[in-house]
Amino acid sequence: MKKPKVLVLEDEIIIGMDIEAFLWDEGFEVMLTTDCDVAIQWLSAETPDVAILDVQLKNGVCTPWRKSW
Repeated sequence: MKKPKVLVLEDEIIIGMDIEAFLWDEGFEVMLTTDCDVAIQWLSAETPDVAILDVQLKNGVCTPWRKSW
């Protein structure tokens, strides 16, 4: 059975790693990134089943991208 894919975009690495570990333990394939541009690149090649997005990133807010996706 194929694992569901989750994109996690979180600039606080400890929080992101905690979310990633929990999701891995539950059987998800996780793409963790701290950067909106990296997330956009990943999305050009992959289609996640769900995305968990931090709405206030330190390196820039991804609000326009988040609304379009």
